[in-house]
Amino acid sequence: MSSPSTPWAGASLVALLALIGCDARRAAPTTSDAPSLSGAWRIGAGTNPDGSGYSGRVEVRDAGGNYLIAWEVAGILPYHGVGLRLGDWLAAARAPGDDAELIAYEVDGGHLVGRSAAMRAPGKLGVETLEGRPGVSGSYRIVTARAAGGGSYAGRVTITPTGPSLRLRWELGAATLEGVGLLEGRMLVAGRASSGAGVALYHRAGASLEGRWATSRSATLGSETLERSDAAAD
Repeated sequence: MSSPSTPWAGASLVALLALIGCDARRAAPTTSDAPSLSGAWRIGAGTNPDGSGYSGRVEVRDAGGNYLIAWEVAGILPYHGVGLRLGDWLAAARAPGDDAELIAYEVDGGHLVGRSAAMRAPGKLGVETLEGRPGVSGSYRIVTARAAGGGSYAGRVTITPTGPSLRLRWELGAATLEGVGLLEGRMLVAGRASSGAGVALYHRAGASLEGRWATSRSATLGSETLERSDAAAD
């Protein structure tokens, strides 16, 4: 996590998903009987975009609606983030500060219905709906938005594909936020923060979580496999 061989350098990491309204339930239904994600995980295999490897541990804590995550990597200061669970997927966002936000959208042509989670609002969820052209590229109008911490907002989001990831830019009145996203089928997950963000998407594979991650600093993805180092804790 130290540049250039540090995972998620200058990025934002981990957030998990829950239900909020009927659009949110349609976007990514949760699985009530799925194994718990809370507890301690070991980074069994981590690869940075430059090809270097890393190892460490990840602590996942259920905040009631979203997850708070802490990463410890050898030789690197701890990183913290927020996560959302989407069925068998775990989406994550992380930033250098404490303002990382994660948004998970369902893509339906030019209609993107999203749920959001923020480090500063543990246990709370927000919503963000975008309208624009089909193809997950170009300028989108925010038609409905409520922050996880409370309060509505409006503006536009520009999405730019950059190889295996996407760059996102939110223009919210006088504020501008930069972020990065990953697309998996009809699911778009994005991390944003005032200081730049990163995003990860893990898929459950047996008892492990196999993930890929992106930052705005590299056009190449990193990868990370998490393995249980304790019993499920929920």
